Amino acid sequence: MQKLLLLAIVVSPIFPGSTAVGAEIARPNVLMIPVDDLADYVSILQNHPGIKTPNFDRLAKRSVNFTRAYCAAPICQRPGRPSSPA
Repeated sequence: MQKLLLLAIVVSPIFPGSTAVGAEIARPNVLMIPVDDLADYVSILQNHPGIKTPNFDRLAKRSVNFTRAYCAAPICQRPGRPSSPA
């Protein structure tokens, strides 16, 4: 059993796995835009006529959007402010 384990340890660097040497691993592009107290009538959410955000609209059409994310302790939290949505 110990010889088999030793053989596996010695031989394992020879076979690095399924990735080719020098090949880059494809990683997703992630862009997170955190904002505090952003109103829900921004155009990508409810298309308010008074707010124009063409770049965010274009980005949102090509992206995954999280529309129900909450922060229990925002940066501008006042003492006594409730941390759960009403």
